[in-house]
Amino acid sequence: MESSPLPQLSSMVSRADRVVDSDLDEEQALLSMDSGRYYGMSEIGRYIWDLLARPWVVNDLVSLLAVQFKVDRSVCQQDVLDFLGELEHEKLIYVWSDPRQASLQG
Repeated sequence: MESSPLPQLSSMVSRADRVVDSDLDEEQALLSMDSGRYYGMSEIGRYIWDLLARPWVVNDLVSLLAVQFKVDRSVCQQDVLDFLGELEHEKLIYVWSDPRQASLQG
């Protein structure tokens, strides 16, 4: 699967297939089956991870989170792009520059 280097507002994102997750009290633990590495996420990261069970256009995800958490959209946008960039760097999510490509995944 080819992915873009960094998510953009127009990108579509979703969880990568070979990642296993588990709830650990107030944290979400992820295991990449490809790298064998574990990752932990706090409450907001966990919330985003849960949303990524289905594909999202990043702009729509930012809009939802800004309203849900009552934060300034520009701050939310930067935080979400940074977080998604980290997830993509670790190959924990798929990123499509053309949302139509996500419908071809399967």
